Amino acid sequence: MKKSSNQALIKATACLFLAASAMTPLYAAEGTTESLNAQIVQQSITVKGVVKDKTGEPISGANVLEKGTTNGIITDFDGNFQLNANKGDIISVSFIGYTSQELPATAEFMNIIMKDDSEMLNEVVVIGYGGVQKAKTMTASAATVKVGDLAKLPVASMSEGLGGRVTGVITQQGSGAPGENAKIWIRGGENIYPREIEEFLYKMEGIKDVQVAGIPSKRYGEAVGAFIILHEGAEMNEFDVREFCEGKIARYKIPKYIFFIKEFPMTGSGKIQKYKLKDLGLELCAKQGIEII
Repeated sequence: MKKSSNQALIKATACLFLAASAMTPLYAAEGTTESLNAQIVQQSITVKGVVKDKTGEPISGANVLEKGTTNGIITDFDGNFQLNANKGDIISVSFIGYTSQELPATAEFMNIIMKDDSEMLNEVVVIGYGGVQKAKTMTASAATVKVGDLAKLPVASMSEGLGGRVTGVITQQGSGAPGENAKIWIRGGENIYPREIEEFLYKMEGIKDVQVAGIPSKRYGEAVGAFIILHEGAEMNEFDVREFCEGKIARYKIPKYIFFIKEFPMTGSGKIQKYKLKDLGLELCAKQGIEII
């Protein structure tokens, strides 16, 4: 009887041992899967930030890229960006004229300050109607004047000093009154000064704000574009604007392209990004079916 009891106890113990052995890997496997899933969720983050220059001005159009991938985006008007990446991945930030930066991805808001690249700045050209192009890919005709040469001239302003130093450019200082800008003629002899046109259009009833910028033209290189914000409740169309201008300013100063908008592209500090009006004009022309000539 005692022998039978011992055998039963041994069998019971063996069964419990086998059951425990069989169940342990299942629990371990389930725990491992949950741990891996949690780790994957923790690694996938939304990277947000802003790109600025050393003065604190936002940099629009900077490239923000997850290094080694095609996962990237460009910064908006205010220098902001947002993309998905894994925590710890390297985020590369680059823009013409600045030294590229590489930073680890983090869930915290990234405030990225770009540093000037003096060597690269020598390889780019700032074009008159806004934007930057690499010198080696520049297709338009361009002339170079060294700032050091202008500093040696007996002139009151840099614009006045351009006269006679750049082919086809003539400058004229008016009365010499403080704050007066020099007039500039380029090749065709037509003097187009945006501020002059803006101040004239401000006189038109209903106009709250206006900015004038050059819109790229196949025939003329640039054509006058006016971006107008109206007072609340005011009504106006492009024909009204042209009629207001007729006979009061030179015909070539009358805006060829007239756009009514709600707001201008601005920096984070509240300054108008005038160089972006060119692209905005082209975009609006495309939307409205206006042919660029």
